[in-house]
Amino acid sequence: MEDRGEAYSYATIDALANGNAHRLRTLGVEPGSVVAVTMRRSADLVVAILAVAKAGGAFLLADAECPAERLRTMLEQARARVVLTDDLTAGRVAGLGAAAAITAVDRDAVAAGPPITGVAPGDTAYVVFTSGTTGQPKAIVNTHESLANLHVAQRRVFQVRPGTGWCSSCP
Repeated sequence: MEDRGEAYSYATIDALANGNAHRLRTLGVEPGSVVAVTMRRSADLVVAILAVAKAGGAFLLADAECPAERLRTMLEQARARVVLTDDLTAGRVAGLGAAAAITAVDRDAVAAGPPITGVAPGDTAYVVFTSGTTGQPKAIVNTHESLANLHVAQRRVFQVRPGTGWCSSCP
C-alpha cells in the first residue's frame, strides 16, 4: 500500500496495528467497547480499523463530514470509548464535546503480536448507522460470528481461492 508517497508492507501495517491495539487496550478498549474512527482514507485508517479489531473492540466508521448533530448522536448512541482521528478530523470531533477519548494513530507504536482479548463469537465486531425510514440515526450491530459466516458463505458461493480477487461491496 502506498500513502502520501510512503510505501507500507503488510508486515509494517500489521506491526503498527498490533502496537496501536496494545495502546487501545491501555485506553480501556476491550470486547464490547466501541471505537469510532473518523479519518480520511489513508494507511492510518487501515491501521486504525485493524488495531480496533486486534484490541477486541468494535469499530464505528463515522464520517467526520456528516452534520455535527448526526456525528454527535452516533458517538453518544454507540457509547464510543475512544475516537480515532487524524489531523483533518481531530478538531471537528473535539468541538462536538464527545465524552470519548480523542486520539490519533501512533505511527511509532509497533508490536510483534496483538494483545490477548478474549473476544467471543457473539461480541460486536463493528457498528453501522442508518437513518432508515425515520431519518434519525439508528445503530446496527454486527458480530464476529456474523462476519465469519459471511466470509464462509462468500468463499463457497464465489469459489474464492488463494490468488482470487473480488470485492464484497463493489457496486
